[in-house]
Amino acid sequence: MFTILALLIGLSTSAQASLFYMARVDGSIGGVGAHSDDVVVYDTATAGASVVLSGHTTFDTIYEDIDALHVLNDGTILFSTMGSAAIGSLSISDEDIVLYNPATGDASMFLDAGGLFVGNENIDALTMLPNGNLLISTRNSAQIGSLLFEDGDIVEYDLTTGAASIWLGTAATGGIDINKLHLMPDGSLLFGLFNTKPDNEFTVNGVSFTACDLLAFDPATGSVSMYWDASEELGANSDITQIHGISVAPVPVPAAVWLLGSGLLGLAGIRRRL
Repeated sequence: MFTILALLIGLSTSAQASLFYMARVDGSIGGVGAHSDDVVVYDTATAGASVVLSGHTTFDTIYEDIDALHVLNDGTILFSTMGSAAIGSLSISDEDIVLYNPATGDASMFLDAGGLFVGNENIDALTMLPNGNLLISTRNSAQIGSLLFEDGDIVEYDLTTGAASIWLGTAATGGIDINKLHLMPDGSLLFGLFNTKPDNEFTVNGVSFTACDLLAFDPATGSVSMYWDASEELGANSDITQIHGISVAPVPVPAAVWLLGSGLLGLAGIRRRL
């Protein structure tokens, strides 16, 4: 079960950005309790938090885990679920990608990936390139057409032509099982790993990190650096122990917008149950 947290973080390496991520278990952040299927926005400037997507009212059954997401420029969200799920009449498989509007609660199919993979596969990390193509990583080794790839590979998928190619291979990512992925405006790639033991440390190109941290890969130089140290940034303000996915919005998302979205989602959930 995963709590999805949206953080407004100010980093010395960049302007304030909106960082969305999923934590592995129920927990609290900024004094707000978060269930394992919620989306929470956390502002590090004020240490405040609020729920912006309640899984209990969004999905038709509780604890439908989101394990990959990307925030678009207009604030809508692309996400993929860990297993089969449903939002109203929309049926979702773990390889599908859904377009979700947090302000209205509307959901539609963005990529129906049935038949895309040779065999069923779970997309557990995604982001979008400036040309509109997707970058994805999968939970296990997988195949699209004739392209075979590992869970540590990052694959570019052309939504128009259906072509797939390795965008970044395991040699650059250290061969870890990637489940956090985001391409920054400057071309650097944020990524992290999946591991069930949050205290374990791993090393990629000399940089040590845990399952909560985010690394930055510079494709121009091939260098890797720490982008966000979760334990250092959150400290005692959260008991979240592991992050399962991330997306960084290109501009800060105003708190008022998220709070409005939260209210609308609550009404949407009530309306669907009438």
